[in-house]
Amino acid sequence: MDSNRIIAADGVHFIYKIGKNTYRIDESGIVNSYLLIGDTSALLIDTGNGVGNIRKTAEELTDKPIIVGITHRHCDHIGGAGFFEDVYCGTKDRSFVYSILSGRLSRSIILKANKKYIPSISNLRLSRGNFHTRYIYIDEGFSFDLGNRNVKVISTPGHTKGSLIYLDDKEKIMIPGDEVNKCTWLQLPGCTKLSVWLSGANRILSLADTYKPYGGHMEGELKKADIKKIIDIANKMLEMPKSEFRKRIIVYPENIRKNDYGFVIKKSRIN
Repeated sequence: MDSNRIIAADGVHFIYKIGKNTYRIDESGIVNSYLLIGDTSALLIDTGNGVGNIRKTAEELTDKPIIVGITHRHCDHIGGAGFFEDVYCGTKDRSFVYSILSGRLSRSIILKANKKYIPSISNLRLSRGNFHTRYIYIDEGFSFDLGNRNVKVISTPGHTKGSLIYLDDKEKIMIPGDEVNKCTWLQLPGCTKLSVWLSGANRILSLADTYKPYGGHMEGELKKADIKKIIDIANKMLEMPKSEFRKRIIVYPENIRKNDYGFVIKKSRIN
């Protein structure tokens, strides 16, 4: 067992300290949330797919008021929003398509899919929060003052049109959500074209010189070399004639499940 791992009281979440007053909260291998604690308040970034109780888990780590911001409005990042009255998210994730992609049916599909690969979660069920959450829409330039700790937001459309990156100036940590996953999804409704994603990904790559990136899935920590690899694949795809891509939904490279780097994307978005 990892000596750095704390099992939360709900038995679902696993807590890892990644910096001073900074935690990665792993929802049983499904997805990551992050808790950044300042002198006066704390910021919870993403709320998981909504199994267990993310609010009580965060409250095990701090008695300060908890503000919630999300990287993007997909079900596995906003599933626990019902435990909170207010949630901050990107303005361009306001459209109806993201309401569907963040809804309970989508959460159920994601949980069922993960159960195929994570036997330990076979008995998990979706939770229901106590609140009818109010979304507060924000854009680049917004920042959270947590008390002697400032977290600013930048916009990087790609995985969703309203995807946000959180930059913590105190601990020099960056939370880019799912924007630069080793296997990046651009096939879903509401994703952008590859060229739009690439602009944001290059920005994240540059920021990785100053901020240590932690992503939405797997073990969290992202290496700059990994971000560079996925960017290199995107550039190669943009250089290829579109006729070389035969299917409507493309997995590229075809052996992506073996080497982990690549895209799942609609053919119409390769430009």
